[in-house]
Amino acid sequence: MKEIKKAVVACKVFYQEILEIIEKHGYQNITVEFLPQGLHNKPDSSQMKDKIQDKIDELEEREDFDYIILAYGYCSGGVEGLKTRRAKLVVPKVHDCIPLLLGEEEAGEEIAAEAGAGSGDGAGDGVEAGAGTGVGANEGNNSDKTYFLSRGWIDCGGDVYKQHLHLTDSMQDWLDRFAAFQQENEQAAVDWQEDDSYHFKRKYSEDDAEFISFECLKGYEAVVLIDNDNLAPIHRDYAREKYEFVDGLLEKHRGRGIEYQEVKGDLSFLADLLFPENHSGEGSGAGTDEETDTGEGTDDLLIFSPGEELKLRKHLLGSN
Repeated sequence: MKEIKKAVVACKVFYQEILEIIEKHGYQNITVEFLPQGLHNKPDSSQMKDKIQDKIDELEEREDFDYIILAYGYCSGGVEGLKTRRAKLVVPKVHDCIPLLLGEEEAGEEIAAEAGAGSGDGAGDGVEAGAGTGVGANEGNNSDKTYFLSRGWIDCGGDVYKQHLHLTDSMQDWLDRFAAFQQENEQAAVDWQEDDSYHFKRKYSEDDAEFISFECLKGYEAVVLIDNDNLAPIHRDYAREKYEFVDGLLEKHRGRGIEYQEVKGDLSFLADLLFPENHSGEGSGAGTDEETDTGEGTDDLLIFSPGEELKLRKHLLGSN
């Protein structure tokens, strides 16, 4: 039986979940490459697309893979038009990363909601649902007024509270705490502080920093921490402190605070994404052979043939 070779190109926010899934399955013949969080935050999605395409090209230069799997959503168009030369290209049918952390049911609800939303302008552009992005509340995930956090978002992602701490020169305590956490946990990949946005010199008054933060956060109604059995005390501490900051800020400036919740995640959808070879037949996730050739006929995964451009938008929104 032919040995299946796979490579995964993933946003680093999934680093803990993906490595744990691979370890759980005891799967050896899979290559994983993580790219920095935040590529989708740039105004021009071409930077994200170029980075991922470069990684795909690099992987295919190194080895002949049967599948190259993208652990990304639509992400404001950052995956649209990607293609492989020899491997099949696999992508989840989701706008952003949240369904991959919460499970397939969340993905189905998101797709159904977007299918009834028309062209997808605005709400359908697939940014990360506020999960550490600081974007407006009415973009992306179906739960569009929720600021999602997870272990990967906290370890690797920037967010408005971290930016506020930087703007007011108040970040040192968390830098020290994350450094200690990294030293005690060799597998932890804490790198949010390496982002260029945390290294400019200008500082702001508390009032100016509050105004900037409020403008980013004013549409949110909840902070939700996703628990996939990989949270350490520092993650809950950070999520709670961030919530208290946002709650106080919104209470002060709009007269209404927000809610805080910790929810249980579900990694079954992410696990299915990593094992596309398990899917066969119409409606099972990969479609028939004929459907697979055009990226058609899938419930939650799309598989594109070598040389075929990835077209996720039309599957999410029914557009060309």
